[in-house]
Amino acid sequence: MSRDRLLDALLDGLLAAICVVGLLLHLPVVGGEFDRGFDGFQGAFFAGSAVNYQALGTSPTHGYPLAQIDPPDDPAGWNVYTNHPRFVPHVALASLRLFGPKGWDDRPGPVPPGTEAAVRAPFFLLQVLGWFALAAAAWRLVGRRGGLIALALSANLPIGMALAGLVNYEHPSVAFVCAALLLATFSRAPEGDASAATEARRRRFAVAAGVTCGLGTFVTYAPILFVPAIALVCGRGTRLFAAVAGAVAAGLALVPHVLASGAVRDVVGARSPSIFARLEALLAPSWNGELPPARWLAAQFEAVDWSFGVALAAVAAIGLVLALARVLRGRDAAPLEQLARAVVALAASALGVQVLYWRHTGDPQESFMLNAAPAFVLAVVFALEWLGRRIGPRRGPGLAVLVATGLVAAATNVSRAHLEELRAPGPFDVSAPTEAGGTTNGDGRAPLPRTAALDVEELVPEGAVVWYPARLGLTIATSYYAWRTLLPFTPGDYDSATALQSALGLTGRPVWILLPLEPDSEQMAADAATVERDIEAFTGAPAVWTEGRLYRATPAP
Repeated sequence: MSRDRLLDALLDGLLAAICVVGLLLHLPVVGGEFDRGFDGFQGAFFAGSAVNYQALGTSPTHGYPLAQIDPPDDPAGWNVYTNHPRFVPHVALASLRLFGPKGWDDRPGPVPPGTEAAVRAPFFLLQVLGWFALAAAAWRLVGRRGGLIALALSANLPIGMALAGLVNYEHPSVAFVCAALLLATFSRAPEGDASAATEARRRRFAVAAGVTCGLGTFVTYAPILFVPAIALVCGRGTRLFAAVAGAVAAGLALVPHVLASGAVRDVVGARSPSIFARLEALLAPSWNGELPPARWLAAQFEAVDWSFGVALAAVAAIGLVLALARVLRGRDAAPLEQLARAVVALAASALGVQVLYWRHTGDPQESFMLNAAPAFVLAVVFALEWLGRRIGPRRGPGLAVLVATGLVAAATNVSRAHLEELRAPGPFDVSAPTEAGGTTNGDGRAPLPRTAALDVEELVPEGAVVWYPARLGLTIATSYYAWRTLLPFTPGDYDSATALQSALGLTGRPVWILLPLEPDSEQMAADAATVERDIEAFTGAPAVWTEGRLYRATPAP
């Protein structure tokens, strides 16, 4: 074996090892308990929905409560969710039925180990399939090395690591987009072959690419915005076929959701807002002062930093600029031009998603940035490919791999910080408090949801609704583990909390007030003092506090 071939093999082996290590690092996240963040919130939401599906059945009005644990017997009182298609809750239910441990649906009661992994498994699998589809597309466009770099980056993105077990819409829908991108690469016109058979084959792949992207709307709406991007990636003369096929597929894929939502409204008397009302609700914060453009833009930079890290984002930005310059030259045939179009088109579509969901992309829902991950990865691949070609065939590939390895190392450091913040045990995630005492976030971390749930479950009887100061930061993951409905409230504003409970169909349920034993900040201490001051006037009786290890609770007659 020549020296050059040996070096190539070593570089490929290094990239393959980085891919494998990245994949393995995801597994503890997928198998772990629900965390403090969005991953834990969504996983618990859909795991709880599956429990209710199992008990009530899977008709359109069953098992999909917004915040109710043990919804009322009368379906008219159920707070069902009709904004999205039912793909995610049904896949979560199917996975638990197939792979869930014995007793996963036996609530109230402890959540058996392995429940979290079972509900997450199909979504993690779809995430990984999306990586491979994206890497295969890069491989087809710029060769084996580019594909391996794309896979190594995909397997080590901070957002992918932090949200490895996310049970939500993004992993499946992004997988559809990546699969569509791969199909689109087959629609490029080969040099010197314009036969009728070749043209028909190209059109078939373009149609398949459009249909695949459009079918992503069976999961959520974001793939609609990627249909134009996939069409632009397709070869010249096939783009209209891809666009029309994608639009038709997207429309047909939404039919089951429209019918199911209509059935829900018929049963529970809910009224679905028009598409224009929904768009206004999403975009109104941009002009009504709630989330002005400057603040929204700052939130996007923060989200990019959190999702990809500064180093990877900087190289991706360079790649995007280079790709845009390449596209503006107007060349179309070569594979590198097709990659440039993919970078620009996917980035534009991802930006469209962020803008369309203005209300949500300005808050901490980091998962929206998963829609941008393919564009970031391919932009880095393009930048490294451009660099390699400028330096030359002898040194270029090695330097590209070296830069990619450095980017993975930087991303891994960001991922480590995320996982520590979201999943590492806090000072009270142990069997007993330390002798030195401390607060619930003395090292920057509040108790994990399962720890908090043990205290809530012990203090509060079944069927009760628990009000807690919003600043305490409990999520539906705590509700799921404790199997008690937990609702946040603002101390001093008890009428709003009562109205929320009523709107959720929980009128008449016993209410308990929950406070931390040791407030972890001056603001939390002030909130607790406000509740202490108001509680007798609000409940009509003196508080009778029961203390646990982390919290104290009193009934509100």
